[in-house]
Amino acid sequence: MKFDLDMYHEESDTAMASNALNIPEELGLIKGCHIAGEDFSDDCEPFTTHIYEDPEVYTSKSLKERLTKEVLDESSQIYHFFMNLAICNTVVVNKKREDTIDRGFKEGDTLRVCNSSFYSPQNEDEIATDDGNESDRTNLEQLNSSSTEDNDNESVSSLSDRIRTSVRSFSNKVSSNLKSSQKRIITAFNRKSDQSKLLDRKVSNKDNFYEGESPDELSLVKAAKAYGFEMKKRFPSHINITINRLGPMSMNVTKVLRFDSIRKRMSVVSMQNGKIYLYSKGSDDSIFNSLCSSFSNTEEGTIKIKLAKQAVQNFAEDGKRTLVFGYKILSFEELEAFNDILDKIETSDPDDKDDQLTSVFDSMEKKLILLGVVSIEDRLQDGVSETIIALRRAGVKVWVLTGDKYETALNIAKGCSLFLHDSTILKIDKEEDMDRVPIRVSSYNVVLSSDGIKLLRANDEKLINLLKHASSVLCYRMTPGEKADISNMVKKHFKAHVLAIGDGANDVPMIQSADIGVGIGGQEGRQAVMSADFSFARFKFLQKLLLVHGHWNYYRITEALLLLFYKNFMYCLILFWYNFYNGFSAMCPYDQNYGMLYPIIFSGLQPIIYGIFDQDYSAKELLNNPEKYKITQQNSNYSIRLFLLNVVDAIWQSLAIYFIAYFAYKDTDVDMWTFGYCLITSIFFVNSFHMALLIKSWNVIQTVVNVFFFFVHFLFFFVYTMTANAKAGIPDTPVYTAPNTTFTFIFWAVIFLTTSVSLMPRFYIKILTKRYPILLLQEDDKLRIKTFFKKKFT
Repeated sequence: MKFDLDMYHEESDTAMASNALNIPEELGLIKGCHIAGEDFSDDCEPFTTHIYEDPEVYTSKSLKERLTKEVLDESSQIYHFFMNLAICNTVVVNKKREDTIDRGFKEGDTLRVCNSSFYSPQNEDEIATDDGNESDRTNLEQLNSSSTEDNDNESVSSLSDRIRTSVRSFSNKVSSNLKSSQKRIITAFNRKSDQSKLLDRKVSNKDNFYEGESPDELSLVKAAKAYGFEMKKRFPSHINITINRLGPMSMNVTKVLRFDSIRKRMSVVSMQNGKIYLYSKGSDDSIFNSLCSSFSNTEEGTIKIKLAKQAVQNFAEDGKRTLVFGYKILSFEELEAFNDILDKIETSDPDDKDDQLTSVFDSMEKKLILLGVVSIEDRLQDGVSETIIALRRAGVKVWVLTGDKYETALNIAKGCSLFLHDSTILKIDKEEDMDRVPIRVSSYNVVLSSDGIKLLRANDEKLINLLKHASSVLCYRMTPGEKADISNMVKKHFKAHVLAIGDGANDVPMIQSADIGVGIGGQEGRQAVMSADFSFARFKFLQKLLLVHGHWNYYRITEALLLLFYKNFMYCLILFWYNFYNGFSAMCPYDQNYGMLYPIIFSGLQPIIYGIFDQDYSAKELLNNPEKYKITQQNSNYSIRLFLLNVVDAIWQSLAIYFIAYFAYKDTDVDMWTFGYCLITSIFFVNSFHMALLIKSWNVIQTVVNVFFFFVHFLFFFVYTMTANAKAGIPDTPVYTAPNTTFTFIFWAVIFLTTSVSLMPRFYIKILTKRYPILLLQEDDKLRIKTFFKKKFT
């Protein structure tokens, strides 16, 4: 799976990753898939991203004039609206980094990579030419020293004179090389300095970029920048902002009230020009319910609230997510009292610290003034609709769990083909809604609110039965804790393996509570990826993960387990039949060394290779026919029926192997080791050809391994029996047993008969099931047979 190029995302250079290698077979058993609401969004984009193409802004002259005028007025609500967008977040500002040490370039005949320079011989000649006098003088010194050395060698015979001559020659050569190297270093340094200045100029021109925990916050900060409110730098205590025509400003941020799923909003406390502001953003309900009565009861406030709610409704119907913004002015006394309460909670460190902080934050975020509404659009990735349709065809019930409003969630469900446009939708908010469910509805989808989940927690039998037969389920207004609860309740009530897939930190509880957790690497951090069992970069890869790799993994491990059980059971049964004819003496006809190594070496690697490479269907067949996933989903490959068939097959093969060899060698003078060698060779042949019948897709590795061990089998016995002696400690040493037995007619006749008779039932059963697949009696076939007889006799 990890090396599947179809699950590699080239743009982000992200390959499929597996953090749990002990559960890949469970990918073939999934009956429920829980998708967090934003998992399949490509990126989030506010209405102000393409500002110059926004008709609501630039086609209206009056709106444009108002933005131009009031956006720079600190007392206007538009000013505070964009200030809220710019600072009420956790976004940080970084510079784009460029590692110049990895850059290499060619200049003339010089190739410079990292901090090194490589010169061609031409460079050395040029350097020597540039410093002609020095070069000539160096060459002259070398010539003179060489001549002097020759003369000294002829005239001086003492050891001290020879040493003095060698040192002088070596010193002259070192001096020459140092002068030449000095010239090269100066030239390289000058060129490097010029290039470094150019690179520094390029790096300094790079723009800042934003990093944040949520793509929503990044979009809002970019939108504020488009209107002239640009965040330059975030510090622990203040934020540097540049506002058009006002220049740079430093905003003191005294407190950050982080988002939580109970309050459903986030706030920051900021000091500007001697005033204290609390900027808040959150869901529509959380902000609308926290508005100041003195603002709500005024005519202007009533109109603004009405227009804002209408905008939220329109955005939701278009499938967009919404955020509502508000603010209020704090007094120094309120801020001081708020800080005292927080300090008290922090120092006392109570057990319910989080609950107390939530309560304090909630009380501080009251009496707000409405600023405005922003919509954020989730654009579907390629292949999302196709993936969900394929999962539904495969028998996987898809649940989408989102924190969005009903209208937004419904549009997303229809856009990603979770709900068909003409399908019946049953919305369950309270217990009374169960009584209005149509009786004669064959296919339907269910929509649950957070209140409807309470019925599921209460084990409402009507709701559980309704959800069991639903085509798909949509849950809206879900908190992270409720998403995890749904996964646990589905496992409990439906007895199904559940896969949960998400991309954000708020999806981690759901991912960890499911049987299989899948994380999508995106713009919302790596918390989901780090806590998941499997991860990749795009939602569409889920189709191949389940329908192909999930099917293959479960098929391979079940087939390998059945093969190993059958092989060992048949091996032991032959000893059982042998004991009836040796007076129950517990003697073993197999050579003890080979018998010990047989299940580990001689027949151990082949099932492993079979379990790694075999494919009952190709990837193309499985993707084009998602219904084949039901074979593993319904546990058809590892049923009691198949287990018993393997038991019967092992009994039949053990009887055939033993008694064909017994009657062939009856009334002969064959010894125990020869009889055992014939038995063990028959077992090896039957096991090998039995597995050959099971293999559905041969490849080079499987062929080579199986053929190789035929040679290993005979080579071991030939070498072993030809070199065995009494020192080996084996009673009645099998000397030359293999060479004397292998080249006899009766030996190969027994091998041929036992192999043919043993595999004949399985061979014919395979032909019949290939011609009549209904004989496999899979779950769909059983249902079809029951329906046929029910109609026939009623």
